[in-house]
Amino acid sequence: MTVLVTRPGEDGADLCQKLSTLGISNFHHPLLTFIQGRDAASLQYHLKNCHLVIAVSQHAVYWAQHILKHQNASFPTAPIYLAIGNKTAQLLQQYCGKTVISPKISDSEHLLDLPALKLVKNRRILYCEAMVVAN
Repeated sequence: MTVLVTRPGEDGADLCQKLSTLGISNFHHPLLTFIQGRDAASLQYHLKNCHLVIAVSQHAVYWAQHILKHQNASFPTAPIYLAIGNKTAQLLQQYCGKTVISPKISDSEHLLDLPALKLVKNRRILYCEAMVVAN
């Protein structure tokens, strides 16, 4: 038996390595590829001019960090940072150096229930997501 690993990029490669270490035959064939979004050039501007940043995935945070690093920039300290899940929050906190708010249950309904999102009238919110291409 051979395990088909469809996770994208390094996540899939890491899993394949772990499976091989355990003596489990595997084949890595990612179904998705993450790419830089079309708004990459304006990311720094939007981050500096928003009140809240919502990250929906670790891939979105990784790409935002990659883009900022390429532009010799970093995450600003002014916005309030939120993430949909704990792992995404941990990664974003590592990059932005601020506490990142995330719901106890990692889904959009619980994210929207957070107190930080109750009074958002006239606030600029940046929603960070990763671009995905199906292979």
